[in-house]
Amino acid sequence: MVFPDAQPNQAHRKLAELEQKGTLSAVITQNVDGLHQKAGSRNVLELHGSSLRNYCVRCRTPYTAEELAAAHEHASDGIPRCACGGIIRPDVVLYEEALDTDVLHGAIEAISRANLLLIAGTSLVVYPAAGLIDYFRGSHLAIVNRDPTPRDRQADLCIAAFREIAPVRRSPQDTRPGRRRTRSNDTPVFPAAPHPPDQDRIF
Repeated sequence: MVFPDAQPNQAHRKLAELEQKGTLSAVITQNVDGLHQKAGSRNVLELHGSSLRNYCVRCRTPYTAEELAAAHEHASDGIPRCACGGIIRPDVVLYEEALDTDVLHGAIEAISRANLLLIAGTSLVVYPAAGLIDYFRGSHLAIVNRDPTPRDRQADLCIAAFREIAPVRRSPQDTRPGRRRTRSNDTPVFPAAPHPPDQDRIF
C-alpha cells in the first residue's frame, strides 16, 4: 500500500539534520515509504526497496507511484501493465526474494566504518537485516526500540519503552470493559560492551 500524503516525523527530520551537519554518514532502512528522503536524507540505503519506484518486469521501464496507480485504474483485470504488455511491479523486495546486492554491500560498508551505530525501531529478529549488526566494529552501539531485542546486552545504551497491559479487576456487578497499564516507560540501560576503536563516524 502507498500513502502519498504520509509525512516524515521528528526522527526522520533529526537524522536528516545530523547528515547535513556531517555527523551522520548513512541511513539504512527496511522501510519502503521514502520518508527519509522526504525529510532530506541523501545517503539512504533501502534494504527492501521503495514503493515509490516501480518498473516493468519485461522492458524495465520505470514508473512513478502515480503512473502505477493510473495503470492499475485502467487495467480491466486490475493488473497494471506497461505499453509493451509486461506487468508493472513495485521496486520492493517481496517474500522469498533476495536483497539487492549493491544495497546490501553498501550497508555492510557503512556499518563496518561507523564509530557509533544507532539502531532504532526494529526487533532485530528478521534476517538478513538483523545480522548486519555483526559487521559493526566501532566504539558505541545504541538500541532504541519499543520492546527489548535479542541484542540489547551488546549495547552501550539501550532504551526499551514498552507497556504491559493487564485486565482490570472489577466486581461481578461491574460489566464495563477495560484494561489498565501495569508497566510503562521501562528504560533499561545495560553496561557497555567492548568495541575496538574505528573511524570517527556515526551511522
